[in-house]
Amino acid sequence: MAWDAGENLNRQLDEEQLGTPEPWYWCLRHNRVEQGRQCPERFLLGPFPTAEAASHALESVDEHNKAWDAQDQPRRPEGPDDSGDSGDSGDATEGGDRS
Repeated sequence: MAWDAGENLNRQLDEEQLGTPEPWYWCLRHNRVEQGRQCPERFLLGPFPTAEAASHALESVDEHNKAWDAQDQPRRPEGPDDSGDSGDSGDATEGGDRS
């Protein structure tokens, strides 16, 4: 039990002395994970709680972009009446009078 108490005490002292650790970012300038804001914010994706999460930042951005693109797509009505505008309506307006 004394060992566990010492571990807890060390952890508490570390957090009190060092503060909370800096969050993780993906740096677009260097194409790598960085802890803390080492580059200007315009080059950073994040913050992320872990280096592992930051390493998947570009995948997360890609997933979000695909989801947003899907939301932006115009929705077409479904059903048998949705023939669209194929231009082959048999109408004689384009080719002149077919008598």
